[in-house]
Amino acid sequence: MNINFNYINIIKESASIDINLSFKLIKHCIKLLKSKETEGEARSIIIYILDNWHKVDSSAQQLWTDMIEAVGFYPYLEKYSSKFKLESTSSLIRKGFYKSDNLDNIYFHEEQKELLQKILEGNNLIISAPTSFGKSLLIEEIVASKKYKNIVIIQPTLALLDETRKKLMKYEPHYKIIIKTSQPFSCEKGNIFLLTAERILEYYPNIPKIDFLILDEFYKLSAKRDDERSDILNNAIYLLLKKYNCSFLFLGPNIQNISSGFVEKYKAEFYKSNYSLVVNEEVDIYKYNEGKFGRSGKKKLF
Repeated sequence: MNINFNYINIIKESASIDINLSFKLIKHCIKLLKSKETEGEARSIIIYILDNWHKVDSSAQQLWTDMIEAVGFYPYLEKYSSKFKLESTSSLIRKGFYKSDNLDNIYFHEEQKELLQKILEGNNLIISAPTSFGKSLLIEEIVASKKYKNIVIIQPTLALLDETRKKLMKYEPHYKIIIKTSQPFSCEKGNIFLLTAERILEYYPNIPKIDFLILDEFYKLSAKRDDERSDILNNAIYLLLKKYNCSFLFLGPNIQNISSGFVEKYKAEFYKSNYSLVVNEEVDIYKYNEGKFGRSGKKKLF
């Protein structure tokens, strides 16, 4: 995404963002939002407005609130509800549409909501999106919906699995959370298998019928990567999909495309998104602190 930083620099450098400047910026955002190729720049401008909200004149705040809603930033509208007032009934109805059905006080952004509807309708999805997209929230919403009895979540490291376990502990009344191959599954309630690919293969002979499979960092399936674990991961996925024909969700960052053969075989949809609720800025600390990092720091300049 190529961003015109002239508008962003205006926001950052202006002492005040009055009604006239707001009209100019909003007009530009509306133009950008007409194309998929440029809508990301519009979202970036709005994020900078949010970051500089203290500069926005009171006469322009409602205009910007409407723009924040227009790009589907409902998580911001809820988090800072004291700042952003939705005045029309239609706006409040739209905001209510993006509220989670299963998680307290959680609102999804526009694309999260679209994808969740597809998932809960039974569609197989392969999602490529930035880290800030909120992919982990999709996982929790699926679990919280209690639609699926037995769920497998495969993540590449024990640290990620432990982080997911902590988030999902609250669902233990409905699910037994299995993190070790020595744990038997429950027949009385649902099960969430939080395992690496290696542990899936070890548990596989005893695993019950799986209803939903979640694979995080799905790019690790690629045999083109110099990673000997890709064969293990491919075997684990193949066995689960072949034996149970379960619905699935694959998640990963910034993947351009996947095999058309896989999409056709498993009736999946590849969804690539650049949607983000944050903007990343790079700062070259060496440039502004030349000679202050010693010999090792100097090597990093070349």
